[in-house]
Amino acid sequence: MNKYFPFLFLLTIAWLSATNTVHSSEIIEQYPLSIAATRDSVSRWLEKNDLTFQVITTPGGPIHIRSLQLNQGWSIELTPHSPLTTKLTVHVENDTQREENFKELLQYVKDKNTLSFHTTNQQQAQIPATILEKIGTVACINANHQGETVQFSGVFIDRKGLILSTAHDLKEHEEVNIISTINTHFKGDIVKIDFDRDLALIQITTDKDQFIELEGGRNLLGMGEKVFSIGCPVSLRGTISSGFINGPPRMANNQPIWQASMEIQPGSSGSPVFDENGAFVAIVKGRHRVSTGIGFLIPLETVIDFLNEQDKQ
Repeated sequence: MNKYFPFLFLLTIAWLSATNTVHSSEIIEQYPLSIAATRDSVSRWLEKNDLTFQVITTPGGPIHIRSLQLNQGWSIELTPHSPLTTKLTVHVENDTQREENFKELLQYVKDKNTLSFHTTNQQQAQIPATILEKIGTVACINANHQGETVQFSGVFIDRKGLILSTAHDLKEHEEVNIISTINTHFKGDIVKIDFDRDLALIQITTDKDQFIELEGGRNLLGMGEKVFSIGCPVSLRGTISSGFINGPPRMANNQPIWQASMEIQPGSSGSPVFDENGAFVAIVKGRHRVSTGIGFLIPLETVIDFLNEQDKQ
């Protein structure tokens, strides 16, 4: 046997392995969308591009989308980063052209679920009188727990001092204090709380002259429609923010939410949201984790369902 044969054999194996190595790449993007909304957008793009695929769902976990064509080495993974945020990862094997095509998918998902709006300083200054007159309906809420205070917002919804707000800052509260926009202080008592809907009712013992009337509110909003919120961000009272509805209604934790292009600062949760005519349309749920310019709103229909359950008790 040739003494060089073992060496040549190993060299041949190494060469074959190198020539058959599959190049794999990943494309990653994160969206302010629920995992279900992201899945629907991805599926529409795949169907539009005549790609056959299989969707594999793991309860409470990621969604895997895989090609059903043997000659196409790609797969997609959707991972919930939060109820309102999803990470999309595309795996592509040994196909530079297909990798470029899937970059179009990322833009497609973004374009289909987000519209960009810009307002000038002059436009921002033009706040309708119908909004300004609502400032007195807002309540600033301080929830205390083990010496720590969390501030958020709410709105008076009747003359007897009943306040509507979000629930997520009340999970471990020990005391709730209310501050009106004219700096009067009240002790608040929670009379109803629903963590699934993220809504709460807080009662003070003083009558309130200024409050919103839910009967005059609106359930349906149009894409691009201008909205205004009034709340208590970063220790301020009666602060007005304007924005636009910039995403279709979607589900998060089995509850409908709206997406808005609006500045949402800490303390804004629970702020009432109005249309240009001053009709109540929603309350602020919160903001996107990585952007203060994207807000999520709990619509009036959810508020009405919550209050109707309260009426039955």
